[in-house]
Order: sequence, then structure tokens, then C-alpha cells
Amino acid sequence: MVIAAIVVVVLVEGGGGPKRRAAAPPVTARARVSASPSVARDPLAAGVCFDAPGLSGVSRITVRSCRVAHDAESVGHFPLPAGLSTIGKVYAAGERVCEKPINSAYARQHRASGLFPYRHYPTLAEYRSGQHQVLCALAASDAPHGAKLDAPLR
Repeated sequence: MVIAAIVVVVLVEGGGGPKRRAAAPPVTARARVSASPSVARDPLAAGVCFDAPGLSGVSRITVRSCRVAHDAESVGHFPLPAGLSTIGKVYAAGERVCEKPINSAYARQHRASGLFPYRHYPTLAEYRSGQHQVLCALAASDAPHGAKLDAPLR
């Protein structure tokens, strides 16, 4: 399996559900952004587990069994609107698109307090070339080489 994009902003949870920490591109002290020149093209389906750039030492999304240690699990990939002219607008649209599916997946978890929203965006060049998908996922950490998931989400 492969994925459409590779600018990654990792977000954190808080309060009654996951909330974004920061959305400022490309890198701020509050957001983790990662880019890779070798990104696969097809988005990951809901329920697929993976290691991610910025969280593990991988240079691209790497599919893993949900029964072994992994960074995150996809809750789906969704279309971004056409006509976005800056990477900031791509990020903002991705956050809006992922909000409901991430919150829904978060609410299904019994011990959700250790989960973090994760979005995987196309670069602006990829977006302009027609890759209009954002990957929405839940991750075990918002830091490189942090905690791992070791089972499928509910």
C-alpha cells in the first residue's frame, strides 16, 4: 500500500478529545513536520497500521501489522478541496477534513488519553499536480521515537 503525500503535522489530544497543537507550516516549535522525496501514491485505507516519517526512523509511510509495534493507525483518507494556493491552506483544509473522523475514532477508544491525532498531507507541489488527499490517523505519540501502538484500534 502507498500514500499520496508527505508533509506531516503531528497533533496532540486534550480535554474531551484530540485537539491540534499547531498548524503553522513548515516547522514550528509546536508542530512536527516531515517531508520525504520518496512517497508512495495511494492513500492508506482505514484500519491500516503504519510507521511514519517524523515519528520513526522511516523515510516514508511503512505499513506494519497492527499486532506488532507501530506508530499510528489510519482512520481514513479523504479528499481535499480544489483550488488551494498555499501549503497553509492545504494544512487548514486537511485539519477541517480530518476533524470529524479523528474525533469519532478517538471516541471509540477505551483508553484514548494516550492517543494523538496525526495528519499526512501532500506537499504543495503534489497538491498542484492533483494529489488532493489527506490521511487521517491516530498515533501513540507526537514525538520521534515515542510510544507505539501494539494492537488495532477499535
